[in-house]
Amino acid sequence: MDIVRKENSLVFQFFDYLIILFIILGTQSVLNATTDNDLHIPIVLSALLAIRILTLLTPKTNIGPLLLFIVCWVTYICVYAVFTHGNFMKLIQIFIIAFLLLTSYFYLYIQQHPIQQLLTIYSNIIFFIACLSLFFWLFGTMLNVVKPSGVLNINWGADIVASNYYYLYYQWQHDAAVFGHSIFRNIGIFCEAPMFSLNLSTAFMLDYLITDRRTFKRFFVYLLTFLTTVSVTGIMLFLIVIVLDKFFEYVRDSFIKKRFRVGIVLFPLMAIIAFFIAYHLLVNKLSSASGSSRMQDYITGFKAWQLHPFLGNGFNDISARISFSSFWRLARSQTGYTNSIMTVLSEGGIYLFIAYLTTFLYVFKLAIKKRNYKLIIFVMMWIYLFLTTTFAHTMLMISFLAVVFSLIISKNQVKDHPFNYK
Repeated sequence: MDIVRKENSLVFQFFDYLIILFIILGTQSVLNATTDNDLHIPIVLSALLAIRILTLLTPKTNIGPLLLFIVCWVTYICVYAVFTHGNFMKLIQIFIIAFLLLTSYFYLYIQQHPIQQLLTIYSNIIFFIACLSLFFWLFGTMLNVVKPSGVLNINWGADIVASNYYYLYYQWQHDAAVFGHSIFRNIGIFCEAPMFSLNLSTAFMLDYLITDRRTFKRFFVYLLTFLTTVSVTGIMLFLIVIVLDKFFEYVRDSFIKKRFRVGIVLFPLMAIIAFFIAYHLLVNKLSSASGSSRMQDYITGFKAWQLHPFLGNGFNDISARISFSSFWRLARSQTGYTNSIMTVLSEGGIYLFIAYLTTFLYVFKLAIKKRNYKLIIFVMMWIYLFLTTTFAHTMLMISFLAVVFSLIISKNQVKDHPFNYK
């Protein structure tokens, strides 16, 4: 009997790994953006979720709160769909099918298992991708010892041809200036370096702040990979997380636990160094074409939002934003965008933004209630990513919404809360 249970557990864990992998692939990966072959990643993810949900259902499962939430959520999205326009098929695919399957999966999962297990799976996969990317970036991109196995065509603001290294690593973004030389940025399996940085940032924060896996090996790999992406957003997040974590740790030990830490004396120097590094990176970024595009995206997004502030201009409808964009911005990309907050507000208005805001406030309130400074840092940095990176409709953001809403509707049913760490 024990052997059967162990085998079943391994099978279910394999399904969990596949689900998390497809969530990652659905977050601006090259395989999801390729124009060569449609891999049907959203369909495969939906099928995996449906199967896993069936395995999690038991006669003792209280699905009442989940069913009530599903009815309320469908009504919420339908009201938005009725009174606005846009890509309704995409809206249904993301905010009804994918979101409700993910919410059901997380809701049922946390009734039986600590959700830390899923968070660990996510960071394990990203860590593995980071290790592979460092190998191919060094021996393939930089030293040219390993040759590309082919090319892959992707649509990312324009039609792009990416070098393919055995479908494990891709290369095309040659726009990083380092010591006066242009180099290829490490994009891993993603469409561009900022998208790789987004997933690295999430995995790093989960390891460093939530699941408390602070080994030197993981820290070193994350640091190196952040540097090879040459992503200012990711490098700044890395610095801010370290500085804030040490600040709260020293304050707690010195003033609450009354335990002197030598580090508190050196902390001001460390903070000043980190500040000057971040300031230098930010100034250089804002003075570049990419930085100018980012600033214009906030302005054009705000102007587009002002046209219909409550319901927005329609899901996936970027025509309003484009009408305010300059010629040089459209020359860089006619479809690309660089932040999530203006994506949500310009397309969905305050109405759709409420769903995102609810999750941010819930986690922040929970962190304050539990006096969990690590969770405070996590939610602050998650909002920072939301303000500076475009991933509002990706599977990573939809999964975050689904996790938080599943916790909200679970209330006191969850024994091992995912954010109980102090």
